[in-house]
Amino acid sequence: MPQIICENLSLGYDGKTVITDLSFTVDAGDYLCIVGENGSGKSTLMKTLLKLKAPTSGQITTGDGLGHDEIGYLPQQTVVQKDFPASVREVVRSGCLSRCGIRPYYNKTEKQMAEDNMEKLGISAIAKRCYRELSGGSADRYAANIANIGFDCNVAANMAKFKSFPLTSGSAAYILAILVTLVRKEGADLLMTFDDGASHEGRVLFAAIGNGAYCGGGLKGVPHAALDDGLMDVSVVKDLPRRMFASLFKKYADGTYIDEERLKSLVIYRKCRKLRVKNSSASRRMGIDGEILPMGDVEFESLPGALRFSLPKQ
Repeated sequence: MPQIICENLSLGYDGKTVITDLSFTVDAGDYLCIVGENGSGKSTLMKTLLKLKAPTSGQITTGDGLGHDEIGYLPQQTVVQKDFPASVREVVRSGCLSRCGIRPYYNKTEKQMAEDNMEKLGISAIAKRCYRELSGGSADRYAANIANIGFDCNVAANMAKFKSFPLTSGSAAYILAILVTLVRKEGADLLMTFDDGASHEGRVLFAAIGNGAYCGGGLKGVPHAALDDGLMDVSVVKDLPRRMFASLFKKYADGTYIDEERLKSLVIYRKCRKLRVKNSSASRRMGIDGEILPMGDVEFESLPGALRFSLPKQ
């Protein structure tokens, strides 16, 4: 019997409908991936499933003994959330908030549940530490596809801003973001050190570190990347004139830019397992699979075989 049943859902935000006539079920043990471009309604659907937002039409019901307040949710982390002064234990206990109802405290069972789960995850030793002070392996970020620094990341950040403007939703916001980022020539000042000791320091238009070849909008940022080779593909385009980049944008989009004769001295393309990056730009941010995050000194590392997939039987 399905635990979550969605029937004929229509969803929207800011007076705009983004999903219509959506129906699906989720059974116990299912893995459901929700994918789509920015603004397509992924977060809106999650909030609706959690009863944080009402659907425009249609209904969501739960079955097989699942209550609507028994669904856990780990949202995208914002800078404000990262700075929240809570201990690791308090963050883990907060997973029991929906069980508390109007009770303003955790009971003995809920506290023990938090301790048991920390033990399972091997984080009991840091239970008292402040979450915002975690570093290294305690606060790693994982990317299945690609990380962007410079142009691509700034396009994504600008697009998020332009989507809130009238008449600039969807592809219009993306095109406007590209034009604005190009005019402002928003790149990055980086020191990149590869695992074989080679390095590059200076102003770059963008850097892409990819497990997969494509990034936002279907751009082929690291065209030779393979998901199963155990390596990261790194493409670095050094600072170049706006007019040259504008004329080469189509080649960048289809991945043939790395073979362009005019760019031979301006493109660094190589594979590696580890990469350290220090960003000294005024705008210190990076994109991790489309999520924009503040960036300090970062170490990227390939983790072969780290993802496991559950596939339906043929």
